[in-house]
Amino acid sequence: MGIGEFKRLLAEKHVFWNVDPSKIDSLPNAALIEYTLSNADWPEWKILFSLFPFVEIKSIWLARLAADSFQYKNNYILVSHFFDIANPGEFLKTFIANNSRLEKLKHLASEHTESN
Repeated sequence: MGIGEFKRLLAEKHVFWNVDPSKIDSLPNAALIEYTLSNADWPEWKILFSLFPFVEIKSIWLARLAADSFQYKNNYILVSHFFDIANPGEFLKTFIANNSRLEKLKHLASEHTESN
């Protein structure tokens, strides 16, 4: 299966629920990976990992989805079955705590306070 065919499959499954259908073919790979990891399921994840390098998928997941507590169920499955990280629950708990939006805002606020 090629990327174009994969996009059509995902569109049929409504993975791109908030994307204008006329724009799906031009989605960048990073967006395709993010949508698949967050809105698809096991069969589509397997296809995704066959189409893209592991390192690219994992880096996008870490940057965009891993700290999202709303994605916990998907993240747990990804961590334990695709990324082969020991103690998935502990990894996610720690990652979410250290990378949440609140923690990032606190860090930015402390930097701003220190500079003044």
